[in-house]
Amino acid sequence: MFVRKAIAILMIIAGVSSASAQNSLRVRYVGMIEFGNQAFVHSVAVLDTLLYLADYNSGFRVVNIIAPATPRLLELDPPADHPIKIVTSGSYVYVPDYLGLWIGDVTDRANPVRAGYYNSPGHAVDVFVLEDFAYVADNDYGLRIVDVTTPAAPQEVGVLDSAHELEAVAVWGSYAYLAENAGLRVVDVSEPGNPVSEGFIELPEKAWDVAVDGNFAYVAVGLSGVRIVDVSNPESPTEVAIYDTPGRAYGITLVDTLAFVADYDKGFLILSVTDPTHPHLRGFCDTPGKAYEVTLVNGYAFVADYSNLGVYDCIEAVGVTKDDPDPLPATFSLSPAFPNPFNSRTTFNFTLPRPGMVKFGLFDPMGRQVRRLQSSGWYFAGSHRVVVDGEGLAAGGYVVQMQAGGNVIRQGVVLLK
Repeated sequence: MFVRKAIAILMIIAGVSSASAQNSLRVRYVGMIEFGNQAFVHSVAVLDTLLYLADYNSGFRVVNIIAPATPRLLELDPPADHPIKIVTSGSYVYVPDYLGLWIGDVTDRANPVRAGYYNSPGHAVDVFVLEDFAYVADNDYGLRIVDVTTPAAPQEVGVLDSAHELEAVAVWGSYAYLAENAGLRVVDVSEPGNPVSEGFIELPEKAWDVAVDGNFAYVAVGLSGVRIVDVSNPESPTEVAIYDTPGRAYGITLVDTLAFVADYDKGFLILSVTDPTHPHLRGFCDTPGKAYEVTLVNGYAFVADYSNLGVYDCIEAVGVTKDDPDPLPATFSLSPAFPNPFNSRTTFNFTLPRPGMVKFGLFDPMGRQVRRLQSSGWYFAGSHRVVVDGEGLAAGGYVVQMQAGGNVIRQGVVLLK
């Protein structure tokens, strides 16, 4: 359970080191908000120019990051108690709080208000939101699939019990990937009301977190580092690479071809996973607290670091050009797909001249939407990438549609089998 997990980790190493970041490569400390030893900052999510923090001991916090080097904590009564994880989707935030799933309306970004609540039977510790469903990691009580079409009245529609404690969940396409205390489980969720376990790979110790991109799952496995698993065959997931981190790999976040690893007592690492079978180090920074989660915003890493929110300049490590006189694109654009035709996945690049919500859909020749792409979400201005997964679709022609504000762009693709 989450509390046992937290206590066990905190017993291993006591105290907090000096506030200045040490032992770094291509990463520079630029600022922080210190909350003190009574805090337990466990998760961080971004929406517009705000960060939402899950501080298990002090509640849901909101931070203005319009000036990244000087983040500013907004004064408000915490809208949710004991948050463990925070995930944003559209105008809502989803917050597992150990007893269930708190759903907040963030139409007014700086003033989250409760929209609804799902009481889970176990201990909700993680959530992944895709389209109309929230996939809740309910620890001893397995995977709970909740219909959040109406946030004010979330309804459980599917359950997969587990013999192992479930710590984290990620969803890609028609599959959910469960980080369990015995390994990684692959679950078919093509029918949300009837999830089916398809495959499992045993790992050397508890899996704390998982992130997925296409045919590969990236698993944070504590003292056993990061394990990269080929999940192209869901019935037989296969480990293809190991990256041995210096600390305890606890959280993992994917940004394009980079993996940001929260390494607990050794800060965070940035790994290049352009070739998932050969990950290599791009940068790292030891942090003063205990790193649980990392998110990247315009070249800056924001770290949920137990007693603080840390801000780190990662521009050199991630290859962002800081001094470009005109770094933002002038127009909305969606590049031609590559490859096209394709037989499994194809990739688009797109640009945004200003931040906003972007929706991607896949349509058949009759104009019927056959899939809302997982890449739909909030994006900052700049250049981005979206992957179209053809798994489960019939061969033929399709149209990818990108909608951002009042702009709609369409590109044709051909799926081969």
